[in-house]
Formats: sequence, structure tokens, C-alpha cells
Amino acid sequence: MATTGRKPKPRRLKELDGDPKSRFLSKNEPMPPVSENVIEWDAVKNNPVAHRAFMDNVRILRAMKMLTDAEIPLINIMAICQARIEEAENQVESEGMISDYVNTKGERNSVAHPAVGVSMKYAQMLKCLCIEFGMTPSSRGRLEVPNEDEKDDFASRLRSKIG
Repeated sequence: MATTGRKPKPRRLKELDGDPKSRFLSKNEPMPPVSENVIEWDAVKNNPVAHRAFMDNVRILRAMKMLTDAEIPLINIMAICQARIEEAENQVESEGMISDYVNTKGERNSVAHPAVGVSMKYAQMLKCLCIEFGMTPSSRGRLEVPNEDEKDDFASRLRSKIG
């Protein structure tokens, strides 16, 4: 059942986004453990294109510090989408954008190749998943990564207050 309003944004994305209105961030939000061992589905393991896409997505999300055990199924789905887009585009490339078929009356008709629709469907799914992870230029542009130089631990804050 669908809910109304905006989709909730993950806490990590809220933190990177910055909070100009100083809204309260839930302290009770569940935080899955950071994943060290990634588990590929069989559909990804057996497809070299999907495997390459999976490993690329894992590398990118690790660098963004956004990879946890909860994201692994979505990364598998992203990899499958990327592989199916490439497969559909290769089919369109070899067979052309227009496909001919004979209808029930025996007339020959020209229509768009079915692989074009498949490619568009998976591209839309991939785009939605990329937005969820902050992997598109516009979603990444809204993020503000904190400086790694600044030590923001309790001891350094305490030292700055004391002396």
C-alpha cells in the first residue's frame, strides 16, 4: 500500500546533505552493519556484464561510505538492470530500431523493436536506484561531504572548550 508524501531519506544521506533548517535527526534509526563480504546473486555471478557492474557499484558505494548489508540486494538488482540494458541495446544495434511483423490479416507492419522498450524500462529502474544511493549528478550535488582533515571526536571538542 502506497503512502502519501515524500519518501523518507536515509539518515546517512541527510547527514551528507546538511540540514539547513536544523531538523531533528532520529537517534533510533536502525543502522545495518557495514558490509565487508558482499554476496552476489547467481544471476549476477553467471553474467559477466552484471558481475562487472556489481563490482563497480560496490567500489563506488564503498568510497562514498554508503555500503551496508542492507544495500546488497539493491546493488544486485542494479547490476542486473545494467546487464539487461546492455543486452537489449546490443540486440537493437544488431537488428535495428524497427521490427517487422505480420498481423493476423497477413499484413506486414513496422513497429519499434521490443528491445527498445525493455531497455527503457530497465533504464528507468536503474535511474530510480541510482537516485536512492546518491549516484546521479543532481542527487550527488545535494550532498555535502565533511572534511576528513577535521577531527570531530569528543576529545578534540573537549580540548577546544578547555583551552
